This record gives sequence, C-alpha cells and structure tokens, in this order.
Amino acid sequence: KYTDIFKQGLEVSFLKNNKIENTNIVFAFHAPIYQKDKEIYYIDFFKEFIGSGVTSMLMTELREKKQWIYNVQLDNYTTPYGTYLMIEISTKNKHIVNVVKGTIKILKNLVYGKFSSDYLEYVKKAYMVEHYSTCQNNQFLSDFYGQQYINQLYNVNETPTILSFKEVADQILKIKKINFVMFIKRLLIFSNMKIAYQGKREVKNLQSLVLSKI
Repeated sequence: KYTDIFKQGLEVSFLKNNKIENTNIVFAFHAPIYQKDKEIYYIDFFKEFIGSGVTSMLMTELREKKQWIYNVQLDNYTTPYGTYLMIEISTKNKHIVNVVKGTIKILKNLVYGKFSSDYLEYVKKAYMVEHYSTCQNNQFLSDFYGQQYINQLYNVNETPTILSFKEVADQILKIKKINFVMFIKRLLIFSNMKIAYQGKREVKNLQSLVLSKI
C-alpha cells in the first residue's frame, strides 16, 4: 500500500505472480526532505547519478559488468510529509539475491562517499544537457511552479520557497561532493527501507539477508 512507505522499520514483502517470467524488485525510501528544502532539487540529479542511463552506477555495475538486470527505473514524490524515492529493477528469477545485495552495496557506497569527484562532474554535465533541453511550454511551467506551491501550502506561517528553472540548474552546478554525500545520507535511510518484489520465486529469509547487509 502507498501508506506503508511511511511506516517505521525495514520491511521486505513478496507478491506471487506466475504470469510474469522475470522478477521486479522495488526499493523504497521515505526521507525527511520537503519542498521548502533547496536540496529537494538534488533528487533529480541523484536519479541521473545512479539511474537508468547505460553509464549510471546501477546499470554499469549490475547490467554491464554482471549481466544481472534488464533495466532500472526511478521515481520520486514529494508531499507535505516528506519525500519518497523508488528504485525499480527488473531481473531474472535466479538473480534476486544478487541484485538485492548488489543494489544495497552500491547505495551504501554512495552514503559513505565512495565515488569520485570526477564522476560527479561528469553527471553534472549530463544533467545540464537534459535540463536545458526540456521544453518549457505552458504545461511544463505550470507543473514546475505549481508543485512547488502545492507542497508548501500546509505551512501557512512561512513564505513558500520558489526557485526558477535557472536557479535549479545553479543549485546543481554548485554541488560539492561533501554536500551531495550529506544529502544522500538524508535521502537513503536504510533502517526504514522497504523492499517489495513480484514474480514466481520467493526467496526465503530475504529480510534477514537484507538486515545483515545494512
């Protein structure tokens, strides 16, 4: 359920589905990051950093090097109660444990700052190309500014923090590695991580395995 992501504590759940050939695994994180926080704009950059591109960390490590996965999709939502991030990975049934362990290892390395500043700068450039190639039509601008207002309406005593399209880009360009690592620590709270996987094969004691890796 949608509300389960806000529950405290680690949880691993399995949904039996004999109609699909592979297994879909979702890692979900609820974070105390709100619309008024300027770090909210780091989330899209983080998705570029680890996401679905062939040079991203998850795809490089789990598909290009290991051939464990098919693809990666990332999604995020911000509400008055914080932000949640979802990482969905498609894999063969026999690789469920490998993918869970490998994904957690990659994410924990990010939390500990185990990535190069050169890679950070490389992803910045890729992000900027995509950012400025966005078609800024009326629909986009309505959503861009509307979401910023809507997610801050709950706090009537504060003036909403609204950034322009260029100001968002400037925030990303100014990111230093130390600041990005601090943001990742806020975003990826492993003690409250939720993992749900769907497919034909259930892995016994997967939650115990996950606990041993975090």
